[in-house]
Amino acid sequence: MFGIDFKSLRKGVDSLEKRLQAMRTEVEELRRQRERVQHAPVHKDDLKALLANWLAANGERYQQSLRETLAKFVRSPRYMTQHDLDQTMSLSGALQPFAGDTARIGPKDIDQALCGLFASLLKDTVMKEIDSMDWSPNAITAAERTVTMAQLTEQIDRLDRDTAALINEAEEAGIHWNR
Repeated sequence: MFGIDFKSLRKGVDSLEKRLQAMRTEVEELRRQRERVQHAPVHKDDLKALLANWLAANGERYQQSLRETLAKFVRSPRYMTQHDLDQTMSLSGALQPFAGDTARIGPKDIDQALCGLFASLLKDTVMKEIDSMDWSPNAITAAERTVTMAQLTEQIDRLDRDTAALINEAEEAGIHWNR
């Protein structure tokens, strides 16, 4: 009657709605994937590396502290009696660890001493324990997590931009949607 093909217009709008819905569905799926990656279990190789570094760092701190403690014996002859040695030397590496009868050695000092004195034994024990644990088949390495998170974020951002551009283009043509 008016020369307007309303069926074609409806098909165009329906097609646009389907395309927008597909884009939004894909964004939601990508967000779920990103969340699964973000919360995926730690890979045992990452834990092994982290603990090996922790053991090495504590061992080095112990060695440094022990060197400082031993240095005072090298510098001064006044510490050369058994009594002075008992009062100022500790395998924890702490300088003058006693204030009266109260030890000033804390858990970190003990960790460092153990790591410094028994580094290879501790490392072997910790690594064997890690290997004996049940590990999730869904575990991913930190490197893989970083790369995958970046890729998924880039895909999500691209789809969000494409969706906004499509809506803007439709609105410029007079077709309005709730964003």
